[in-house]
Amino acid sequence: MDTTSNHPHGTTPLAITDSLSSGSRPLTQNNASSMCLEELPYDVRHSILSSVPTIADLLAFVAGTWTYDTLEDMRQFISSYHSRILSPIGPNSVLPNKTDIVSIVAFHCTVVMPLVSRFMEWTQGHFEGLSLSDGLSHTEMKRILRGFYIYQLFCKVFCVNGRPILTTQPYVSADEKLEWFLSIYEPWETEEILCIHDFVDDKYHRVLDDTLWDAARIDPRLSPAIDMVTFARHPQVYKTGLGSLGLTVLLSMFNAADHKTLVNLVWQHIEQAWGPWVEEAVSTQCQARRRNRVFSARDRAEVERAPIPFTGDSEDSPPLAWVTIWKGTRSNRFGQWIPPSFREWGYVMWDSGRMITAGGIAALEEKWVEACIVPNSDFFVDPRDRV
Repeated sequence: MDTTSNHPHGTTPLAITDSLSSGSRPLTQNNASSMCLEELPYDVRHSILSSVPTIADLLAFVAGTWTYDTLEDMRQFISSYHSRILSPIGPNSVLPNKTDIVSIVAFHCTVVMPLVSRFMEWTQGHFEGLSLSDGLSHTEMKRILRGFYIYQLFCKVFCVNGRPILTTQPYVSADEKLEWFLSIYEPWETEEILCIHDFVDDKYHRVLDDTLWDAARIDPRLSPAIDMVTFARHPQVYKTGLGSLGLTVLLSMFNAADHKTLVNLVWQHIEQAWGPWVEEAVSTQCQARRRNRVFSARDRAEVERAPIPFTGDSEDSPPLAWVTIWKGTRSNRFGQWIPPSFREWGYVMWDSGRMITAGGIAALEEKWVEACIVPNSDFFVDPRDRV
């Protein structure tokens, strides 16, 4: 599947993968850390920083750790990350060192890009008429990459797994996850992250349905985390546990050669995660509490119905799908306010031409009206008018 069209600088993420794989030392997670930056092809060295969402995301990904001793440590990291997002990149900006850049290249080429292709297939399976045969535009690629990288960062900051069992991670409420992290982005950018989350969640839903019983039978004495009664009553705790492990584990699930391999992967990584995750953080109740605590400039713009017209396809401006459902005016609502089927389409990822050609804009308008109609009536209620 070609995902390289219309990319700037003459080099694309897929071209980076091709360039690396065509060299004398194929890039893998095992050998990437031992490579010198000078060994990478020039187009890789020149383009790697423009092939991922932002330098802030790169630095945050490198700097993020799996464990924070206190909530204040976590807040300081997120605050530093947010400051980098808001700061322009200049000649004095701190860039990743050579080792970090090589790690970023490895992760980008061997983990993220294969998952981009999987995501494209997933959305096509839910969105009849969506054609991606001509490849992704630069803007579409940037949106999808941004979603994947920020989802990975969310996992690294808030993950409840992947750490020694005796290590205590500070408890972070759903309200804090929203206020500290998910609400710092433009609302359509948060929806990009949620598209990736739903893609991950759907994969693990199918994986667990297919493997958990077999995984529990491998050796019950060594599988205390697998409780079939708990799974029957609370399947989400297992999906959250796996989903919070991030993209590398996710890709291994996609790449499992057979059922036995997949069962062993689940058995190896499974863990219950009872704390709040993405779904709880973007609930309507959580967003309402956040507005009551911190009424932001975006909230004010929503109340005033400030205009936000579609100005063209750009990663820094709202996509046509977002502008369409909110009638060209500001909204700071996302998550549970949006029908889940929209995210299965990847609705905020696609350029205007693709959405129009696929019939996506007309479908969004129709489904949006259905979602906002008061039950047993013909009365339309804009979600922004709800408490």
